[in-house]
Amino acid sequence: MAQIKYDELKRVPDIDISVRFSNHWQRDRSWNFSPISNPFTTFWIVVSGSRELEVGGSCYPVERGNIVVIPPNHPLRTRNRAQGGDTFEYLSLGAVLKVNGLEWEHYVRLPSVTRIADPGVFASLAAKWGEMQSAWDSYLGTLKPGLALGDNLRGTSRFYGLLLHWFAELLACVPFEWAGARGALDERLLQAMEYMEQNLSRRMKLADLAGKCFVSVGHLRQLFQQQLRTSPMKYLTMLRIRKAKELLALTRLPLSEVASLTGYGDANHFGKAFRQQEHMSPGEYRRRSLSQLD
Repeated sequence: MAQIKYDELKRVPDIDISVRFSNHWQRDRSWNFSPISNPFTTFWIVVSGSRELEVGGSCYPVERGNIVVIPPNHPLRTRNRAQGGDTFEYLSLGAVLKVNGLEWEHYVRLPSVTRIADPGVFASLAAKWGEMQSAWDSYLGTLKPGLALGDNLRGTSRFYGLLLHWFAELLACVPFEWAGARGALDERLLQAMEYMEQNLSRRMKLADLAGKCFVSVGHLRQLFQQQLRTSPMKYLTMLRIRKAKELLALTRLPLSEVASLTGYGDANHFGKAFRQQEHMSPGEYRRRSLSQLD
C-alpha cells in the first residue's frame, strides 16, 4: 500500500466543509428576493421553473438542470423570466468551505451556473441530495439537549459521509480551476487567524494578537499583507461581520446579543459597522435573509 511521505504532507490540501443549512424549496410565482450577500457558499440544484439570477453584478438565466454556485459575500438577487412568473423548485445547501485555512474561493474558481446535459447524472445528483437531506434532518434531531454524545457523533458521521460523496459527484459535473498556486500559509498567520475566529467576542489589540503568535506587530502586518492581501484589523472586521450575518440569518437572537457575540460594545456601534460593510442595517439584512431562507 502506498504511503505518503512526511515532506509531502504540506502539498495535501486540508479541506473543511461546515454546513449552515440544507433545504428543498418550492417557491410560488411571485417569489423573488432582494439583493443580499450570504456569508457562506450556496449551492442550488434547480428542479423546475426558471429565474434570472444576478450574482456580483452579472446576470444568468437559471432553469431546470442547472447547478448554481453562489460564492460567499457576493450580492445576489432573483427576477422572474416568464411574464407573470412561474413556480421555482430547487434544492439548496449553504456551507463554509475552506482549503488550508482559507475560504476556498482563494484557491478554487467555480462557474456560477453549469448546465447538466445528462438527465441520468442530474437525477443521480438530486437523489443523493435527497439522501443527504434526510440525514441532515435526522442529524438536527440528535442535537436536542439531553441526548448522548454518541448519538450526535453517529448522526454527524452519517450526514458528513453522504455530504462528501455528494460533493465529490458535484465537482465531477462542474468545471473548476485552481485560482492560483498558493502554498500553505505561514503557521504564525494561521495561529493569528484561528485566535481571531475563536475570540470574536473579545476586545482585540494588535499588540496582544502579535504576542499570541510570538511575532512583532510589524511582522504580523507583513504576514497578513503578503499572504492575505489585507491588514489584520480589516481581516478581523471581515470575520466579525461574517459571523454577524450568520447569526442574523440563522438565529432569532436580539441585535444587542449579536453585537456582543461579535465583539461590538453595543447595538449602535454594531449597526454603524454593519452598515459600512453591507450598506443596510442589521435588521434589514435579517429581514431579507428570512425571505430567502423561509
